Amino acid sequence: MQNSPAGARTSRTTNRRVWASGFLLVMFLGVAIPCASAAYPDRPLRLIVPFPAGNPLDVRARQLANHLPALLGQQVIVDNRGGASGVIAMEIAAKAAPDGYTLLFANSTQLASNPAMAGKLPYDVFRDYAPVSLLARTPSLFVVSNSIPAKSLKELIALAKAKPGQLNFASQGNGTVQHVAGELFMRLIGTQMVHVPYKVYSQILTDLFTGQVALIIGGTPVLIPHVQAGRLRALAVNTQKRLPSLPDVPTFDEAGVSDFWPAPWYGVLAPAGTSARIVGTLNAAFNKTLQAADVVDTAVREGQTLLGSSPPEFAAFIKVEFARYQKLIRDTGMRLE
Repeated sequence: MQNSPAGARTSRTTNRRVWASGFLLVMFLGVAIPCASAAYPDRPLRLIVPFPAGNPLDVRARQLANHLPALLGQQVIVDNRGGASGVIAMEIAAKAAPDGYTLLFANSTQLASNPAMAGKLPYDVFRDYAPVSLLARTPSLFVVSNSIPAKSLKELIALAKAKPGQLNFASQGNGTVQHVAGELFMRLIGTQMVHVPYKVYSQILTDLFTGQVALIIGGTPVLIPHVQAGRLRALAVNTQKRLPSLPDVPTFDEAGVSDFWPAPWYGVLAPAGTSARIVGTLNAAFNKTLQAADVVDTAVREGQTLLGSSPPEFAAFIKVEFARYQKLIRDTGMRLE
């Protein structure tokens, strides 16, 4: 039995209403979900730092984090997870949800030298993270204890060659940039020194002051104040030009040692799988923090070069640095213990 004309009209009207309701529901869902995600961030963020509180890089991470609430509208809580040359923090960040609420502040040790040196790590730099921005590069400063008679890098090299295996150099542990720098320096000058790894930077300084350790090739933020105060003697810095804060200290090239490249750098990453839109939001915010007056002033005082980058640029930079560390580590036989 066929429907009457009136029944057919009623059926068509009902169908149109159902279709329209369904269309509106789909439109609502399609708009509502992006709008909800567009509110990112809608709660505080966590910034994992692979260093103990008070470490120079912890201080730098906190300085940048202080500017993020004005840019993101949410607080950024610094979560210190020091130990194991940053491996602990790296693993935590790799396993975090890729929702943009857990970030990682890491440097060249965690992102280049450790992966190049270790046979196996609980994280993969190229698989487990989404690079956000390369933030800054810190020069390496060659400093010696005042108990060492050398007044120049040339004199230090002569002393090291005259007493092979007797001078020692400090680092914050196997695989750190100070360790890599010391190994490269020995390779460039053709003699041997003894590597002394430490767990706490303050103990390195104590032993440098007392002459228990001869030298360190370390980042400028910690070392510059002690050089300026006369507690340590700086012999060279690996920058293209001399630092305004240490105008009497020559560059490595000026001091006669070319191709000395190891220098700490740091940046921010998110867990792999974080959406490109969220990564872009974070990239813009972190790059903006580099323009803050106190950040710029600190960089000038400590000899740092503020960089900022796009996510693809940071990813490419990590690959280049990893390859460079990998070659040096393979050539010198260093191992992460």
